Amino acid sequence: MRLNYEMLQSFIKPVKSFKSRFLFPVGSNRIPVATADIAWFSSDSGVTLAFTREGRKHVVEYPLEKLEQLLDPRLFFRISQGFLVSHDDAKKISPYFSGRLQLELQPQPVADVFVSRQRVYDFKQWMGE
Repeated sequence: MRLNYEMLQSFIKPVKSFKSRFLFPVGSNRIPVATADIAWFSSDSGVTLAFTREGRKHVVEYPLEKLEQLLDPRLFFRISQGFLVSHDDAKKISPYFSGRLQLELQPQPVADVFVSRQRVYDFKQWMGE
């Protein structure tokens, strides 16, 4: 039996592509930033920010929920309601009160960063434990 092109396509599983670059507004311009250069995202009061490894911050037009869909889950993890972190930028993980974990990120946010109790197990699996 010969397979035609359409039949072959039906057997091939589509590969999901993830966002590899953002265009962030800076004044009246937009600058491209590679996703690989972003250390973490935070959201507070409806404003989402991306923080680069160089310590720059940029306003993101997507909420964290949408970013979770756009970013490769092997590279970014939602640790709490307000934070999405890069795998390579969690520098230190410490146990904390009520079963949570405290993270030291690079660059370090102004406030302490915690993995919510509900996400600790998945976070540890994601980090390779």
